[in-house]
Amino acid sequence: MNSITKFENLNDPYIVVGNRMYSIANQDGEFPRLGWHVEGEMAGVWAHPIKLFNEYGICVYKENEKINIKAKSFNIEPTKANTKFLGDKIEITKSEFVPDDLEALVIDYSIKAICDFNYKIEFKAVANVIGTWTAEDAGFKNGTDEVFENNNKNKVVFKDSINPWFAGIYAKDDASVDISEDELLSAKFSYNLELKKDEVKTLRFIIVGSSVSYEQFETTLNNITNNLESLIEAKENRYEEIRKKI
Repeated sequence: MNSITKFENLNDPYIVVGNRMYSIANQDGEFPRLGWHVEGEMAGVWAHPIKLFNEYGICVYKENEKINIKAKSFNIEPTKANTKFLGDKIEITKSEFVPDDLEALVIDYSIKAICDFNYKIEFKAVANVIGTWTAEDAGFKNGTDEVFENNNKNKVVFKDSINPWFAGIYAKDDASVDISEDELLSAKFSYNLELKKDEVKTLRFIIVGSSVSYEQFETTLNNITNNLESLIEAKENRYEEIRKKI
């Protein structure tokens, strides 16, 4: 499948997109404050007619000291985006995929040990459940974000206080979960990883949203967790059909 790879100007923006959800960020993994429909809110995860999260990302710690990991390359394919990060003793490849017809985003972090290490890995997502720039015209008002569900191992769901708007994260591997609030609510999933040289561990996180109900949220989550491979194949096949017409 055709792709484009970049090694410079990784502060350029990109989008990973489906027909029901998309995420806008910089190619180095940062989420800049840009946009004018809702000023400063363009970057992040959207499932129209709502926004779900302002940003998400991974941090690495050694004995409570944060290790600098820097984006070295960005690769985009018709169906997914990949960013490679390098740090002390560690190489991380982030892959992002949005299926068709579902309000879901799959984020895989493949963590490779350049040499033996024992690090703490944290995935953090900052919630901001708000309506799009057309929400007020449709008669909606934004409430405040609240924690709707936290099972303290692999699932956190946020909800708007006055609307049936849901934004959640599901982790394939159980973690230590922490909820914090600094202007906005955020969820943090922490792992202690001990890897041998050249060993690879993949951590998968799935972001799901619904502007209808929690029942719809759960249906989407069950669909993506049970049928991911077939959803990837279906999107790749749709791309091939489009390519053949060009």
